[in-house]
Amino acid sequence: LRVEMLAEDDGIVRLFSPWAENMKTIGIDASIRQVDSTQYEQRQSNFDFDFTLLAWSIGATPTADGLEILYDSRMAKTPGMRNYPGTESKAVDALIEAAGKAQSRVELVTALKALDRVLRARLDWIPTYYLANHRVAYWDMFGFPEQKPDFGFPVEALWWFDKDKAAKIGKG
Repeated sequence: LRVEMLAEDDGIVRLFSPWAENMKTIGIDASIRQVDSTQYEQRQSNFDFDFTLLAWSIGATPTADGLEILYDSRMAKTPGMRNYPGTESKAVDALIEAAGKAQSRVELVTALKALDRVLRARLDWIPTYYLANHRVAYWDMFGFPEQKPDFGFPVEALWWFDKDKAAKIGKG
């Protein structure tokens, strides 16, 4: 078995390197091919790879359109879509449709939980990493609520300029 991992930059090469080494220990001929950003985009768009990385955030209320781009059977061979593993499943398609037709939050959550279970069982995607928090550098001249939202990071909606804090650091 031979697998080529497609990488766009040195950071992705560093991420894939342990994977490739581990694959080699079990007899898989794994290699990493680093290409420039134009070739990377073109190869992803045309599904010309064995293994690639996709970082995405769907959010707490995904739309059917967004789910279709990632998982719908019609997108499995459609250039430019992000159904990179080529998922083709009537069950997945039906659950995306159910999520799109949901009339309440309860119906949406039910459809999405079912979709999540089906996608996990298929093993089309391999989770690599995630951050449980946001890392942000900022001048300490802002106020923000003590209780942060569970999802999202809407700085423009939750932060405010604090004159006293700004004065303490010479920014007021």
